[in-house]
Amino acid sequence: MNVKYEGKDLEAMFFAQNYHRWVLSVFKSFLGKKIAEVGAGSGNISSMLLLEKPHELVVVEPSDEMYPKLKNVFLQNSSVVCVQGLFSDVYKKYNNHFDSIVYVNVLEHIENDVLELSYIHHSLIQGGCVCIFVPALPYLYSEFDASIGHYRRYTKHGLKSILEESGFEIIKISYFDMIGIIPWFIVFKLFRKKLSAKNTSVYDTFVVPFSKKLESILPVPIGKNLIVIARKK
Repeated sequence: MNVKYEGKDLEAMFFAQNYHRWVLSVFKSFLGKKIAEVGAGSGNISSMLLLEKPHELVVVEPSDEMYPKLKNVFLQNSSVVCVQGLFSDVYKKYNNHFDSIVYVNVLEHIENDVLELSYIHHSLIQGGCVCIFVPALPYLYSEFDASIGHYRRYTKHGLKSILEESGFEIIKISYFDMIGIIPWFIVFKLFRKKLSAKNTSVYDTFVVPFSKKLESILPVPIGKNLIVIARKK
């Protein structure tokens, strides 16, 4: 399996604390006590997952640049297992093991996402959940997407279909961050900019709290991301 993923975008995404807390608030009720996070980067989301007090957290990261940072973060935590590599390298070790597996901005980096879903299915307990957050709307695909190794941006129907075909029952699938469509289109599609700590921090501080509140009370017909919870049948 080929994964184009160096982790460079995660350096800027470190400043998206409100954004990540928003994503994890959707996943929280489905995490359980044995959790894996695939594509854990430098441990930002993993650290938030630890606040749920899991019995075990397995964090998997392929990037030579990010993995040492990840391992250093959890050096003193015996409940965290750090793995350098792909989930395909370790999934056989965890047959019917995890309550949940978390993929935040990772599945789009994997060329054969259907094969990856088979690894996930193998590693979840019966009734366990995969929690997925991915970029949406193919027309937003930009040079920036390509530069950080995104093979695709998903459609709601397309993601739902491959999950169901892989043996999952959809609990929740919805668009996320409706307001973010316009700035993404302008910054990354029209002006061909890259993600930076500055633009991430500004968006996270001033836009995300408002978006979260808005989307908690109104239907979200479209958004620049998709958020999914799917259960192993």
